[in-house]
Amino acid sequence: MTNTFSPSAPPPRLGLVVIPFVVFILFSTLSKTCEGRTGDLPVPDPPEARYNEVAIINGLDSNQVLRVHCKSKNDDLGLRVLSTNGNFSFTFNRNFWGTTLFFCSFQWGSQFHWYDVYTPNGPDCRIPSPCWYTVIPNGTICLFNHPTENDSTCLPWNQS
Repeated sequence: MTNTFSPSAPPPRLGLVVIPFVVFILFSTLSKTCEGRTGDLPVPDPPEARYNEVAIINGLDSNQVLRVHCKSKNDDLGLRVLSTNGNFSFTFNRNFWGTTLFFCSFQWGSQFHWYDVYTPNGPDCRIPSPCWYTVIPNGTICLFNHPTENDSTCLPWNQS
């Protein structure tokens, strides 16, 4: 009786059969798992839906200067000095995750306030209309839903 296996012979090629089979099983399982989860995955907004505009208007009495400083986590838009009826506006794209936040500080005379002018899914700004805020003489901030400027909502300032 002769032994067909010798130490110098190459090992059996079992891997050529087993590896493709294991890969096939893994991909079959993965595709079914992903197929059931597609409804749970967030769908990003199209680029045009992420574009936003915010405008700040000085609606204070004559000769009252309004100092506005707006920023987000990543962008500091700097201090702007607005004369009566002057305005400052900026545009931005919301980030992919929908967590963009812009806030501004407002200072005139001895008054100092701040307000979140854009929050994700916030009740204030109605996309795609720009957010037009006006600081008025009684010391509140009002949001005008452009282009129907008659539709305004005056809002409380953020608390310190």
